[in-house]
Amino acid sequence: MPDRFKIRDGVEKYVLREAFKERVTGAIYARKKWPYSAPPLWIGKGRYSGLDALMDKYLSRKAIMQSGIFSCWRIRTWQRLSKLLFDCPFKRILNNAFLLILTVQILDHLFVQRFEENLNRTAPQPTTEGT
Repeated sequence: MPDRFKIRDGVEKYVLREAFKERVTGAIYARKKWPYSAPPLWIGKGRYSGLDALMDKYLSRKAIMQSGIFSCWRIRTWQRLSKLLFDCPFKRILNNAFLLILTVQILDHLFVQRFEENLNRTAPQPTTEGT
């Protein structure tokens, strides 16, 4: 289907909207597209053994200090605060921050701290052909 039917004047799913215009409410017809979002993975010890192992490895004081990206004190304060909160928008924001921090810590460990090791392991080896 040509793009001009998919998006028109910044309105996404134009053809679909027009096809069902008479069958949906005005609010649904006019609303912006919502991205699909999976339910949150709650960061907390004791819920999932795999997550516990990742947290032990990448959110330990040693790992945080080694990367030097985040403040260990601030992370621990947020973790304590998160345990006190019931499910609310602020707790969800903290949880998303923890997921981001965990992801950055893992990427830093794999691709920054171990850069030379990974580079040497994946770099093509020089050949002696043609000499």
